[in-house]
Amino acid sequence: RVSVVCRSNYKAVNANGFTIESANFGSYKWRPYKTFPKPEAARGRWDYVVVSTKALPDVSDDSALLEGLVHDGTKIVLIQNGLGVEEPYHKRFPRAHTLSAVTIASCAQPEHGKIKHNRWTRFNVAPYKTKTSCEEFVTMLDGVKDASAYTEEKMQLLRWHKIAINAAMNPSSVLSGGADNA
Repeated sequence: RVSVVCRSNYKAVNANGFTIESANFGSYKWRPYKTFPKPEAARGRWDYVVVSTKALPDVSDDSALLEGLVHDGTKIVLIQNGLGVEEPYHKRFPRAHTLSAVTIASCAQPEHGKIKHNRWTRFNVAPYKTKTSCEEFVTMLDGVKDASAYTEEKMQLLRWHKIAINAAMNPSSVLSGGADNA
């Protein structure tokens, strides 16, 4: 079972779930088991907590948002850009297992709850200061052919690679008038 915490798109997702149009997976509707408007509403025991928020470690410590969600043995999967995003979570929840992930996804949410998956997705995940394997999480991503488990050292190299891609692509998108990635 997969539940989600949504912010600006909460009302739409809570009412209708997600409508997904994908060149790879077809068009379908997916309804989360539960939809929560904020992390506090989702407090409980979770096997995995996947974090895909904007990482601004110099501005705020977002690991605090997971209080009440993470317990001994919970796997925290951080799908965030940037460097050093893992350490606040690892420090706050030393008995949890932090997994670090980088993804390149050609997708957009043109309307609340409507996802357009344009071409491909590449997903890489690695343990962060833990011996926990990432293979179980990769297996749960059934159908994502470019999902791989890496070593912690390789993941940090991939983080730098992703920053270099974003450094080139983000200004190019702005200069082209905000062209989408279709």
